[in-house]
Amino acid sequence: MAFRLQPIDQEALTAFAQRLVRTPSPSTQEGEVASLTAAEMRSVGFDDVKIDCMGNVIGRIGPDQDGQKLLYDAHMDTVGVGEMSNWQRDPFGGEIADGILYGRGACD
Repeated sequence: MAFRLQPIDQEALTAFAQRLVRTPSPSTQEGEVASLTAAEMRSVGFDDVKIDCMGNVIGRIGPDQDGQKLLYDAHMDTVGVGEMSNWQRDPFGGEIADGILYGRGACD
């Protein structure tokens, strides 16, 4: 049995990535990014989404039963930006230039 999410909307995906970059998420302060991620998972068709007591976002596609599983693991925190004057672009701007998304955590 195969399960499919909604077709990828490149514009919506880019806007979501920009929202993530624009949301500071230093270690132990990832709550807003977790909420954004959970909301996005729901909007693209996950059957179940929850945030556990440790702040992890957990989603399920398909029926809740035994069977094959796929785990995707990532982190939501970012390191500090350091001295702002060292940045050529706003680290929380989510700017796109020449097809590249700039900002803290954009490529990690």
